[in-house]
Amino acid sequence: MTNYTNTIRFILASCLTVFAVGAAKAVMPDSGWFWNPAEGGRGVNLEIQDDKIFMSVFAYKPDGSQAWYVAGGPMSTDRTWSADLYETVGGQPIGGSPRQAGMIPRGRVSVTFTNERNAQVNLLGTTLSVTRQDWSGYGAYEAKALTGEWSTSEGDPSFPVYYSERVILNTNQVDSSGKPFVSGFRTGTSASRYPAVGMWDAEHGVFAIMVDSSTSYYTLYIFNMAGFNRAEGYSWTYKKAASPTGDGTYFLANRTKSAARVRGYNAPGVDKGAPADGWNESIDRDAIDARRATRPATKSSVEVDEAEGITRPVLDPKVVNDLAMELKTQMGN
Repeated sequence: MTNYTNTIRFILASCLTVFAVGAAKAVMPDSGWFWNPAEGGRGVNLEIQDDKIFMSVFAYKPDGSQAWYVAGGPMSTDRTWSADLYETVGGQPIGGSPRQAGMIPRGRVSVTFTNERNAQVNLLGTTLSVTRQDWSGYGAYEAKALTGEWSTSEGDPSFPVYYSERVILNTNQVDSSGKPFVSGFRTGTSASRYPAVGMWDAEHGVFAIMVDSSTSYYTLYIFNMAGFNRAEGYSWTYKKAASPTGDGTYFLANRTKSAARVRGYNAPGVDKGAPADGWNESIDRDAIDARRATRPATKSSVEVDEAEGITRPVLDPKVVNDLAMELKTQMGN
């Protein structure tokens, strides 16, 4: 058995190691290609599955020759990882005869995630500051980053009663003040019945979405992006004649259809959409929203953040009301 085969088996076996760590202040780093925009020409791929990472690096040596490095193994914590680093040489060519690559030990490599999409990579005596590569626009701080379908779960583990929502945002618009926003509707309905709008508020550094949830209620979401396809923040369901009050209810959301998919292109996204027989008008949305609006406050925002390490905006009530009014205007109500 070759040294290459033994080394690969060792890396894969290391990735199967099981260990326990505390859950406090956990983050969920994004998988994907990372780079430094100011230092183009090299990249770091970090594939994260469960508590394991497999890393590959393409780079160049001082003499200009290409180099390919790999490493793999279990994470030390939710945001730190280290493993043995190997340089691969003489491997399988595309279209050529099969041959195994050599694996040259190159010391250790470590990664520290500073948040969901930024990291420090230490290898070969150098520290690289890298960020998740973004060619989709999902990482932008602007309204278009919200384009797609979002599926939410609202509630707090200390009072485990949860509500959910699915919202499609598929149209870029500009309001009367010149501010960009995106519009759409509740999945399975239409913009004429249950419209939705979303925006990026640069002044306060938050995203916000409003859904015309039922005849008498709005639902408002104010949040930060946690990675390209995940959001965490607060939600309020409140009567249209009133304003949002209180700290809001914690929610998380995942992008379940890509921006291209909701615009009608053949692109990634879940299959399930509108029911074959159309929207069930017998459902009493007002009754559901009335219950959502009266959910008890379970924790203050600061307590939740400290106990669970969740990255969420903490906003003054006036800011919440101002954002609600701005979204209501963009919705045309």
